[in-house]
Amino acid sequence: MKITNHAQKRINQRGFSKSTLEVIMKNGINENARGGAIRVYFGNKEHQKTVAELKKAIQMLNKMKL
Repeated sequence: MKITNHAQKRINQRGFSKSTLEVIMKNGINENARGGAIRVYFGNKEHQKTVAELKKAIQMLNKMKL
C-alpha cells in the first residue's frame, strides 16, 4: 500500500517504527477516504484485540518450548 505524504508526516510526528506501522496496517480497520485513499483506524478495540491475539500466540510458543 502506498503511503501518502500526509500519512508519512503523521507517522514521523508520532515516531512510529516500521514494525509498529506493520502491526497497525495488519490489524487496523480500513476506511475509504477522500481522493481514493484508505484510512487505517487503530483504536482501543483494535489494540485490545491485537494484544489478546499476541498473548495467545506467546502462550502457544511457550507450550511448544517445553
